[in-house]
Amino acid sequence: IAQEGNMTYSETTFQLPDGRTVQVSDDPATWPKIGETGFVPDFAVAPDPVQPRRTLGITETDEHASFAKSIKTHGQGMIMQVRPLTDDQKRILPTEYKGATYRIVDGERRFHATGKEGANLGVYEITVRNYAEERTVFLQQVVLNTMQEPLNSPDLARALVRIRRDFEGISVSALAEKVNMSQSLVNDHIHLANLPDDLLELTDRSKYKKSERFTTKPAVALSKIG
Repeated sequence: IAQEGNMTYSETTFQLPDGRTVQVSDDPATWPKIGETGFVPDFAVAPDPVQPRRTLGITETDEHASFAKSIKTHGQGMIMQVRPLTDDQKRILPTEYKGATYRIVDGERRFHATGKEGANLGVYEITVRNYAEERTVFLQQVVLNTMQEPLNSPDLARALVRIRRDFEGISVSALAEKVNMSQSLVNDHIHLANLPDDLLELTDRSKYKKSERFTTKPAVALSKIG
C-alpha cells in the first residue's frame, strides 16, 4: 500500500495463465505512458465508443465463449493497442468505465474476452500509442479488423462512408487502396449504406445460420435503384 497526498493506492499480484506473475498498482501515475508497454488494472481501459465494429456479440455468441475460455487457459496473447483518453472523453464515459485512462484502438474483442465479461483476468497488457488524427485511428481500426475478422456488411458499409467523408470524398479506387480491399467490394458497400437501417441490418451474415445460403447481391441491387 502506498500513499500520495490524500490518496491511498494498493498493489495487487496477479498470476497469469501463461505462467507470469505481475504486480500491478492502482495508481495511474505508475501506468504506461505513450510508447510504453505494461500491465494495468482492468478498470483502466475502456472500449472505443466509435470503433467500426458495432456488432460485437460479446456475451451471446459461441465465438466469444470459446475466445474467453482460450484466454483463461493460455493468457491474453496479443498485446492490446490503446491511446490515452482526453478529459472530454472521460467525462462522457459510461458509468462502468469512469475510472479508465485509456481507450482501445486495436483489440476490442480481446478486451471483452479478457475482462469481466470473459476470462476475468483482472489485468490487461497494453501498449500506449499516440495518434494525431481521429480519422487515422478509425482507418487503422477498419484495416486491422479486416485482417483479423472481417466486419459484417452493415458495419463495413457505415465505416467506408465515414472514411470517405473524413478524407474529403476520396475516390472509390483511392479508398479501396487505403483499406486494402477490391474496388468492387468497396463500391458495393458504399451503395449498401444508402439502404434504410432496417434493410441494411438484414445484410449482416452473422444473423443467419451457417447452413443458410446468403448473399448481399439483392441488397446491393436494391440500394442502387434511384
